[in-house]
Amino acid sequence: MIEYLVLLSCLGFLAFLVPGRHRKYAAITGWTFIVLSLFVNLNYYFTENNFLYPFMAALSVPFLFITAKYLLKEDERALNLSRAAAVAFIIYAPFEYIPAAGDWLISVVVGQIIWVLDVLHFSVSLADWNIITRNNFRVEIILGCTGIQSIAIMLGVAAAVPTTQSRKFLPS
Repeated sequence: MIEYLVLLSCLGFLAFLVPGRHRKYAAITGWTFIVLSLFVNLNYYFTENNFLYPFMAALSVPFLFITAKYLLKEDERALNLSRAAAVAFIIYAPFEYIPAAGDWLISVVVGQIIWVLDVLHFSVSLADWNIITRNNFRVEIILGCTGIQSIAIMLGVAAAVPTTQSRKFLPS
């Protein structure tokens, strides 16, 4: 179920990036399905004793209404925020929702870690394709260890800043 909500959110944000009068409605669609996906997982969060995500879900409702209100007015701040979310979503989504892409990125990071440790003369071994071991200690490298989330957020913010394309991509 959650995969469909995330897919609908992604489609909304993709549509937002296409110029036209529909953009504000597409952004509202993207935000709405993201908020719904938080609520669909509430039972899981509570069984894991994770109260941060339910708290975020509760806070997301007023955020959604405020954002939708300003998007309908075509407020530049809400449009910029939606642009940041759309770009970040598009960069991150393939790695999260296409297992081959996410696994590839994780394996690249595992290779880099092993290389650096080898240069520093720390001998390690692999217990699995993404689990590094040394002295009976194991570290599992997951997608969150790759930095792709931070990269997506920063590029989303860069895309949202109202400036020229050359200022966004060229050093000053």
